[in-house]
Amino acid sequence: AASDVYKRQVESSGLLKVYTIIGNEVLSLNIQDFSALSIPVSLQRQNMYIIRIVTLNNDIYTFKIVAT
Repeated sequence: AASDVYKRQVESSGLLKVYTIIGNEVLSLNIQDFSALSIPVSLQRQNMYIIRIVTLNNDIYTFKIVAT
C-alpha cells in the first residue's frame, strides 16, 4: 500500500528519514523545502513507522505514524 508522508510547519531544508519501529531505515531523502512536502512512499499497511527530520538549522522533529 502507498502512504503519503507529509511534514507541515517546517520551512527549511534538511534530511528526512523513515524507520521501521525496530529501527531499520526505510527511506532517506535530502529535502529542499519541507513546507510543501508530499512524498508517496510504499509502506506496509497497519505498521508503525518513525519519521525523523533534521533541518539545516539542526532542529530535529520526530513523529510516529501508522501506514493506512
